[in-house]
Amino acid sequence: SRVGLWGFDLCERQALQQACVAAGGSEGGARASDGTVALFATEKALTELAGLAMLAASLPLSDPEAFGALAALSLAAVTGAAALIACADSGKFQRTILPA
Repeated sequence: SRVGLWGFDLCERQALQQACVAAGGSEGGARASDGTVALFATEKALTELAGLAMLAASLPLSDPEAFGALAALSLAAVTGAAALIACADSGKFQRTILPA
């Protein structure tokens, strides 16, 4: 499952970086714009918040019998993230996150 998670993280990072470059950010090690830095900071904060939410959900569901509920929550989170990435392909997500 870790390989799948790492692959998803890598694809998500690539999509976000391409969105920044398309919006006038930097590429190839050049200095990032303030908008790009703010975008990555927001993305990191939301990622940490989601991790905290999963940790908080796992505390009351620590019994082995509750593993199914945690797996369902994890599947819902990954499905939601995949839906956001799919929206990025259509361009709507990029215009919402990175206004011109």
